[in-house]
Amino acid sequence: MAVLGDVPFHELEAVGLTRLEALMLECSLAAGEYGAADRLYDSLAETYPGMDWRTMATYMIGRVLEHGPVQEHVRTVLAVFTQR
Repeated sequence: MAVLGDVPFHELEAVGLTRLEALMLECSLAAGEYGAADRLYDSLAETYPGMDWRTMATYMIGRVLEHGPVQEHVRTVLAVFTQR
């Protein structure tokens, strides 16, 4: 198992993915609030072609809603990692 300091790599990966999902949620909500959702997803598709960003956003937001209780674990991992 790969380890960075005292934290296994899969824990760091989980933190990164959780942050990405939260960022997608925030961006999607803000863009929707201002009527700019189409511009957001078009811009992402232009910058990162080959992905269906609307589908990805729906998936990521669903994960945030489903795994919300797990977030305390992620905060614990972040606390351990940032105390160095």
